[in-house]
Amino acid sequence: MQERDQPDIIGSPPALAARTCDELICEQYWYRGRLEAPFNVIHLRFASEWHRLTFKNKVVLWRVGSARPEPYAMPEIEAEIRLDNLGARLGLAGRTLTSYEIRGVPGGAEAEFRFGGGPALVFRNVADQTALEQASFLA
Repeated sequence: MQERDQPDIIGSPPALAARTCDELICEQYWYRGRLEAPFNVIHLRFASEWHRLTFKNKVVLWRVGSARPEPYAMPEIEAEIRLDNLGARLGLAGRTLTSYEIRGVPGGAEAEFRFGGGPALVFRNVADQTALEQASFLA
């Protein structure tokens, strides 16, 4: 696939542009007390509705739900899911999402979210590992 190829999308990308962000929470996967995946699943809440974003290489999965994510333990495999309230840390609550884009990158996909008067966030997934590639503040 070429760099500009769009990733496969499963689910319907929500119409979030021009809406106010209530929360942005990332699930973190911890194994044996070590952070293995800081952005395992990304949860966004707009108008009391949760949107779940996950990546699997060049596949982007969108799901809609109503429940807030909760941390949980998996003692049988010495793992746990912790939550990082990235939206609170970056002051996103109450900010308007001006735009977002899902696009292909070499070896994966990324999602860029732009908030009015706030940060632009880029979650990049390559080789099935998601990282926050950019969290720059706009003027």
